[in-house]
Amino acid sequence: MRVLIVHNEASGFGSDAIYEFQRSLLREGDECVLRLLSNDATDLGASLLEDAEEFDLVVISGGDGTVATLLYLLRGRDVLTCVFPSGTANLFFANLGNASEPASLARACRVGHSVKTDMGEIMWLDEEGLKHLQGFSLMAGVGFDAQLMQ
Repeated sequence: MRVLIVHNEASGFGSDAIYEFQRSLLREGDECVLRLLSNDATDLGASLLEDAEEFDLVVISGGDGTVATLLYLLRGRDVLTCVFPSGTANLFFANLGNASEPASLARACRVGHSVKTDMGEIMWLDEEGLKHLQGFSLMAGVGFDAQLMQ
């Protein structure tokens, strides 16, 4: 099994549970590539996922923002993904109903079933008339909601 893990070290409380998950997931002969998200707001992880189709499984490790951003980057691509909860609240992960213990989630990745999920997409024009697209997994808000989340 070839596994790609894209991990946001800045998510949540800095737990190292993703490494416990990695140890539980891998078997002899498996290959695992670990890529860390940078804090570069211009990249948002796209370069880390360019070769995602070359892996049997792509693990997205981070909070709800990281998960939504990376899943949106993978939209329309034939890539099996696993969401690993390493954020603060991990609401998207909780809604999927997965086991939160790293070894249990690793086992589910090896023997479990997959499901297809939908995401939302929002489009807006900025002050200069430029079009922007953004995916979201839980909710999207404007005005006070957006200020509160920021």
